[in-house]
Amino acid sequence: MNHAKNFKIANIFSRIAAFIIYFSASGFAGAICRTIFDSFMRIALRNNPELKNLILYLVSLCVIFLALFYFSKREGFNDTQELRFSVFKTLLCYFISGIIFFTGAVCLDIYVFGHENFFRQYFFSPYYLDEHINNLTQSFPENNSYFISGLFVLLNTGSMTYAYIAGRAKWIKNKNKLLKNMRENKKA
Repeated sequence: MNHAKNFKIANIFSRIAAFIIYFSASGFAGAICRTIFDSFMRIALRNNPELKNLILYLVSLCVIFLALFYFSKREGFNDTQELRFSVFKTLLCYFISGIIFFTGAVCLDIYVFGHENFFRQYFFSPYYLDEHINNLTQSFPENNSYFISGLFVLLNTGSMTYAYIAGRAKWIKNKNKLLKNMRENKKA
C-alpha cells in the first residue's frame, strides 16, 4: 500500500496551518527564555551589553530550533503511527508554511507593528536576525531587507525535515523493539 496517498490535500492545508502555529509558538518560547535569562545575564555581563545581547539572542535561537525539532519529530512519529506519511509532501508543507510565516511576519512588521508591539516582542522578535546583527555589528545599512531572517526560516525548515525523518525512524525502532520482545517471549 502506498501510504503517501493517505496524506490528503486536507492534511496538507491543516499541516501548513499547524506549522505556522509551530513557528509562532517557537518564537514565543525563544522570546520568553530570552526574557528569563536577561536578568541573570545583565548581572553577569553588566560591563558588556553587546555580548549579553548576543548570548541572549543565541539562547532564543537554540530554543526555537529545539521547539521546532520537537514538534516536527512528533509529527513524523504520529504520521508513521497512522500510516499517513510522505516526506515529500511534508517537506512541501514546511516550505509553504515557512514562506507564509516569513511573508506574514515581514508584512506585519512593516504595516502593523511598532518597535515595542507585544506580538513582535514576544512572538516574532527572534526571527528578526538582521535587526539583532545590525545592533551588534552596525555593518548592515539601516532598514535593510529581511534576507538573513529569511535564510534563518529556511534553515529551520531544513532542520524540521530532518526531525520529521527522525520521528519516523523512532517509531520504526520502537516497533522493531516491540516485535523482538514479542518473539523472545513467544520462544520462552
